[in-house]
Amino acid sequence: MNFRRLLLPAALATTALLGACASVSPAYRPDVANQSALATVKAGNIAVGSFTQPADIATMCRGNGPVDPPQGMSFASFVQSALAQELKASGKLATGTPDVTLTGALTQVDFSSSHHLTSGYWDLALRLHSSNGKSLDAAEHYPFDTSLLATVACDRSAAALPVAVQELIHKVVTDPGFPALLARN
Repeated sequence: MNFRRLLLPAALATTALLGACASVSPAYRPDVANQSALATVKAGNIAVGSFTQPADIATMCRGNGPVDPPQGMSFASFVQSALAQELKASGKLATGTPDVTLTGALTQVDFSSSHHLTSGYWDLALRLHSSNGKSLDAAEHYPFDTSLLATVACDRSAAALPVAVQELIHKVVTDPGFPALLARN
């Protein structure tokens, strides 16, 4: 019996599992442009409720491993937390009983780390609902530079996620329909 033949597939599988590691996005930080936009909004006392996401998000990056939001978050909870951070930083987040609650559904989460070989993009789409019955749709196509090297490209894809979310939130808070979402119930 050839033991080397028996052990090689197991060794290759172990190596493949150890070699494939996740590229994890950095934590979200509120954006100056979003804070400026929110400063013009008269409403406040806004709560952020739950967000959902598609069940079939492809996160694998070039066979190198998945691209994940930080701290074990889902993409939905990452965007939800980002919006809450922006509202908190602008003094608009409810601390008691809210005037309105915003919930959301990510309807698209897609990325590429190899678009035109050394560039990538994030495509994010969000439907935001208010407890007052109004809703708003926003989408962001965020391009960024990657690399021919898989590990570098995947790490850059992960690093671009918070910036893509900042841009998505900017589209939300600067949309002419955003103040209608904040009107009291």
